[in-house]
Amino acid sequence: MATFSMGDRIKSREAFHATFKESVDADLKQAGYDNNNTTWHSIRMFTKTILSQYLRGANSDLPKKYRYELDMHELWYWVAQAARYIAADHPAQDRLVAQVQHARAMGNLSCKNEAGEEEVATTSDGNIWSDVPFLVEEVQSAWKASGTIPSVERHNLSAFVARLASVGVRDPDLGVVALWVLRETLETDRPLTSSLSGSNNENKQASIADLLPAANAWFLYCGYKIESLSIQTQDYDSDVETGELARRANITPSSGFSVARWKFWRDRLEEISHCEDQEVAQLAERMRKTMKTWGERIEGMD
Repeated sequence: MATFSMGDRIKSREAFHATFKESVDADLKQAGYDNNNTTWHSIRMFTKTILSQYLRGANSDLPKKYRYELDMHELWYWVAQAARYIAADHPAQDRLVAQVQHARAMGNLSCKNEAGEEEVATTSDGNIWSDVPFLVEEVQSAWKASGTIPSVERHNLSAFVARLASVGVRDPDLGVVALWVLRETLETDRPLTSSLSGSNNENKQASIADLLPAANAWFLYCGYKIESLSIQTQDYDSDVETGELARRANITPSSGFSVARWKFWRDRLEEISHCEDQEVAQLAERMRKTMKTWGERIEGMD
């Protein structure tokens, strides 16, 4: 019977990791936009597979990265990519969020080691399942790559992450994505619509109209949380500095959430609501009203 060295097994696991992602992408693309798909169930069963493999001691001689950390990356990659194909306003998004909550509610994954002691499955990003390790990393990676996907998928993904943040998953880490979305949409100098971008190539700058739905998702599904983080002046180590337009307006602090930044977003939406494009103007006005609804504490500071 053939035996494989540790190096061969690690290479095999790394190759499977790449193939897994390619397979997920291909399957989701082939299925297309389907709010009634059963991907959520497949994801739940994959969670069970990770659990069973750990309890059976599968690959227990491998380093943690190859024993179960890559499994976690694959799980959350699947979740984030699946969100792109579920309509932002459809309840199926909540069902996908529930899979993350279900995993987290399973608590710390553990089993007895050779010494008969209970050993928790720890990773470089916390414990499985209670800390949902690597979820934030995979979600952030998905968003960073969203500039190359259709705007409808960007909107869907943004709505999903906003829903996750609203229920406190890895609180407050997912707020970084909100800052990225809002900075690109409301703090960056860009054309109002694609027709005004002055370019017909694939690398043309995204317009306000392209990005506004993704930004709207954060106020619609996570408004109270965004207001709370603003009041708390929540900052991060990541790239969350204010955008060019906010810097011109001397918004301080210049990084993270703040009341001043919230008010800048509100005022920027007021400005956009008076633009010549009726569809964009109407969405901006709805967003401004949503901010007012969920931002009562900040509104009371004026």
